[in-house]
Amino acid sequence: MAKKAAANTEELVKQALIALATADGPMRLIGKGDHPALLAGTAAANKDVIARLQHEGAPLIAESGAAKKATVSLTAAGFALVAGAIPEEKVGPAARAIAESLPLAERVAFLQEIVRRTPPAAAELLPVIEAAAVEEKAAAEARVKAAAAQRERDAATLEAIKRWEAVIVSRKAARIAALQQELAAEGAEPVALPVVAKAEEKPAPRPAAVAVPQPESADDTTFQRQVARRLVSAWLETWDPDQPGPRQFLEAAIWNVAEFKQVGDAGEDVKFDGRYHEGPAGLFTNSPAKVTRPGWVLKEGDDGEYILAKARVVPK
Repeated sequence: MAKKAAANTEELVKQALIALATADGPMRLIGKGDHPALLAGTAAANKDVIARLQHEGAPLIAESGAAKKATVSLTAAGFALVAGAIPEEKVGPAARAIAESLPLAERVAFLQEIVRRTPPAAAELLPVIEAAAVEEKAAAEARVKAAAAQRERDAATLEAIKRWEAVIVSRKAARIAALQQELAAEGAEPVALPVVAKAEEKPAPRPAAVAVPQPESADDTTFQRQVARRLVSAWLETWDPDQPGPRQFLEAAIWNVAEFKQVGDAGEDVKFDGRYHEGPAGLFTNSPAKVTRPGWVLKEGDDGEYILAKARVVPK
């Protein structure tokens, strides 16, 4: 069990901190050296005082230097402990020394709290808060500059990727041309490359659906809905009328589950139904509309339905 501190330890700690805060010059913790000592030694109650001052979790003093030149100074925690007991004319100088050792964000908060509690310290601390404001502005400008530089690097990367793709296509065309030249040199007839016309987009074939077990509990229903939402969410992200490949891959997976029901087909004429359709203002129930992107419903039981994504429509 740890040794219990003497009854007057806390008072001795405060006295030591006040002496350090109001000292006219540097002080050392104990022993002989270039500066006066805060404590006579480590004997008796001083041992507990030193342990409290140097507490590893929240030290009240900071020590710098070595041997005879070692000095101690208040930490923000030590200053806060005795700030109310320090003469007003001493608050500013003591707080200034502490503030200049703190990181920017902590420094500003510390200064604001000191001036709130001791307004006369504002004159002494004004240069410190002004310097902090300049530092904050410089930091903000540096972040803006870094963001702009990153944006330029990203743009350069994207441009390089486009050019890279162009080089790959060009190399492929050059290889084909070289092969044709070799064939011509061997006396072969020129080979006409087939021209593939863009086929009219057709819905992906719908495979035979596989029935999944019906949920037996609320947890089962929740899980099934979560999986269905993720699948449809991925499908929504790939929806692009001009690039059907990725979404058709997901549609093949969706159609494997019997409980999924598609709401409309792209280009289909429908009558607006707010339960299954979404669109711009001005559409009312039974208004003529055209589907621009299908939706999905998860069938639950004999009559239940869970809307996963409404079909997107426009007025006809």
